Amino acid sequence: MQCREAVLLGGSGEIARAMDLLRGAWRRAKNGDNAAGRFSALDGMALVLSMQGAYIESQATAIDAYRIAIALQDKARAVHALTTVVYASAFIMDGNAFLAGILDRCLAEAVTIGEPTLLMHVHNTRALLLVRQRRFDAALEEIAIVRSLLPRTDGTLPESIVAVYEVAMRVRKARVSVGGERSRIQAEAEAAADIARQTATRAGNREALARLDYSLGCLRRQQGRHNEALAALHNALALSHSMKLLYGATIIQLEQAEAYRDLGQFDDALSSYEGAHLSAELCRPCKELHLASKGLADVHELRGDRAVAVRMRDVAEREARQHERECESAQLALNELWREIEKA
Repeated sequence: MQCREAVLLGGSGEIARAMDLLRGAWRRAKNGDNAAGRFSALDGMALVLSMQGAYIESQATAIDAYRIAIALQDKARAVHALTTVVYASAFIMDGNAFLAGILDRCLAEAVTIGEPTLLMHVHNTRALLLVRQRRFDAALEEIAIVRSLLPRTDGTLPESIVAVYEVAMRVRKARVSVGGERSRIQAEAEAAADIARQTATRAGNREALARLDYSLGCLRRQQGRHNEALAALHNALALSHSMKLLYGATIIQLEQAEAYRDLGQFDDALSSYEGAHLSAELCRPCKELHLASKGLADVHELRGDRAVAVRMRDVAEREARQHERECESAQLALNELWREIEKA
């Protein structure tokens, strides 16, 4: 029960408290030689780590949870952990076809088991993979399935977060659309955002509100409404800072920096990139360190600070190589796991 409560806390933005509870649960289970307790703690940690953008650590933790579930001969727990492996892996590697194959297997087993929370987890992860493939309509269909399952689940994926996921998908779909089609999709995103704000406000979910304001900031940038974009991003950043959501703050400040660059406000862009770089440093490993370093180099170049720009480009290249090595290690870990699954 404590592990479930911890995941619920994580889903509402209380990441630090959630991880403290889960680490405590892990220690107690380990000391008591409680394999099921160790699984619950690791499975919860993997979910919360993915919430804070620690995808490589989430993947490794979910793999450990999966192996415990296999030792327990617990199919439902194994499928849940393997689905989390796929979710985290989608952010750190390009093998979406490979991941989709694993997830198809998870879905088939989840359908046989028939447990609503497990089915929700698989369909939510399918939505993520489809978004990364730019198959937005199919992703939205998966989110509709997730919504239909929510009343019968354990609540670890809040309705307010699902509502915000839909907004983010529609905003991303609009970004790759053109002309009248883009305007139509943007209008759909606006309507979804109104519903999401009501849902998140009613639930008091500050993380959902932060995610929503971030998506609205991205939408306003698409529409060329830069001052409104910056206002939304400012709100998102304030909420993220209040909850100590470092990865969220990193993503928001990167978008904020781009909005300032759109307006030619290079001093403000520099400040936002510096903030993103500082937050990303505390979230290692993450690809955003490379993006923040590259952004700093670009803005210094625009300001005429050639020497600083050259230095920051060196930093950006170094960070890109480091992250590539980390992703390669994660890919090797996934390959090893898949060999174990194929042999079983």
